[in-house]
Amino acid sequence: MKKSLRLAAVFLSAVMLVSGCGGDAKETAGTGGAAEKGSVAGETGGESSKDTLIISRSTDPGSMQPYDATGTAEGYVQDTFLETFFFYNEEGVSEPKLAESLEYSEDGMEMRIKIREGVKFHNGDVMDMEDVLYSFQVLKNSSQGNAVNYLDFDHIEAIDEVTLRVPLLKQVAYAADGLTRLYIFNKDYMEETGDRVSTEMIGTGPYVLKEYVSGDSVTVEKFDEYWGTPVKLSRIIFRFIPEKSVAMIELDTDGIDFALSCLASDINKAKEDPEGKIAIYESPALRYNAINFNCASEPLNNKLVRQALNYAVDKEAIIKGAYEGQGTVATSMVPGGTWGHSKKLDETPLYEYNPEKAKELLAEAGYGDGFTLKAVIDSTTSSVAEQLSNMFLAVGVTVEIQQYDQTTALDILRNSLDWNISIRQYGIEGDPGAGLMIQTHPNNSHEGQANIAKTYDIQEAWDYSEKLEAAVTLMDDAEREAAYGELQEIYMENAFVLPLRNLADVYLYQSNLKGFVKSGNRPIFNWCYFE
Repeated sequence: MKKSLRLAAVFLSAVMLVSGCGGDAKETAGTGGAAEKGSVAGETGGESSKDTLIISRSTDPGSMQPYDATGTAEGYVQDTFLETFFFYNEEGVSEPKLAESLEYSEDGMEMRIKIREGVKFHNGDVMDMEDVLYSFQVLKNSSQGNAVNYLDFDHIEAIDEVTLRVPLLKQVAYAADGLTRLYIFNKDYMEETGDRVSTEMIGTGPYVLKEYVSGDSVTVEKFDEYWGTPVKLSRIIFRFIPEKSVAMIELDTDGIDFALSCLASDINKAKEDPEGKIAIYESPALRYNAINFNCASEPLNNKLVRQALNYAVDKEAIIKGAYEGQGTVATSMVPGGTWGHSKKLDETPLYEYNPEKAKELLAEAGYGDGFTLKAVIDSTTSSVAEQLSNMFLAVGVTVEIQQYDQTTALDILRNSLDWNISIRQYGIEGDPGAGLMIQTHPNNSHEGQANIAKTYDIQEAWDYSEKLEAAVTLMDDAEREAAYGELQEIYMENAFVLPLRNLADVYLYQSNLKGFVKSGNRPIFNWCYFE
């Protein structure tokens, strides 16, 4: 397979926050050092001048079990104390982490993986084959399981104490990439702790989860017996600060060191003073915001209605308004910066703002007199929902907005049909195939699963899924990229989703903070320190 065709796109997201941090200290794959998650290593420097890093984020992840956390890229909190079997290196290629090596069989239908020896969990247990086998089953039964449905879970087995046989049900181009989703859990601890793992998780990471206070914060502290490169901080605290203006006050007054959600006005202020106390990090993100349709609900089970709503939305106005000018217009369910994104749809979008066309389609569908939609949102999307409701009202569609905390909203969207639309964020890392299997396959749209489009009763969705399953088996990059482009056109023609904007990652932080890295959609804070 010719991976070189997609490395440039992936590498755009594997960037350093601070200049001057690309010295000689680049860690090799799987060493537990600063090359984490596909980024260039940070400068090792001396000891940190401060022992605690405080980070603000707008929402509570809802669980310390990463498969249950809310939103996109939520794992960056859990990545301080949990680790995955594989990770993305700086070129966007998956490499071993808690695994040590990988070999494919001659026919490409089997992976043989050696696990890393001598790795300790935070309770002192040494990671062994039982933990790894157990973790595969946890992944299989999670919301992420459909992304790795090419694994023959029922026949994964230990060859010896350190060698694992992982057979495939079918060849896919991203077989090892899927293992970047595999968190390794302590089997005995998980079974003994039960549901309490949502607040009391342990792992093998460089930090130990000390406290999770719902609605307030997560605190992690240095793990002295970490198997990899030692970290320089004593603790990291993630504070949940919903209001961006409040987070900026905290940043200005040293209450926090890093703000993940920032107002455009504060970003512009930081840009005006590049040598100031507050520094800025900015790069394309492999994520997009979308209006979700519950396609199992009336009238959204009608394609003409979904298409009409796509025409009813002025995306540029929403980006300028609710999104404060940050981001670009999204045209498909594959983010703009991702390898495999359809440039054809960027050049000739299937839907452009046309309220008159929207009214025509609604009349053709038998809804010329309008109807009411129930929108389930959380506080992070309230301003978007207000702007959106005015646009829908202009074509005769009333929106009733019901706002919940993020955890409750996601629970309703996944486990209930009592809603029509929502506004959420999605991300795709590396090859789009795995992400599309999770986010768009109708088999993953039943109750409790990640694809909240609820397309399981729509024949066109199953026709699309057949093409998707064929596309991910294409081993030639050019052929697979073309197939992904066709899939985006099919999905968008059926209007199963309404993409709003492609995101950019813009963070503000104390200028003496070093060592932050980012790859794909995840910021990594493990190797941070203060000059």
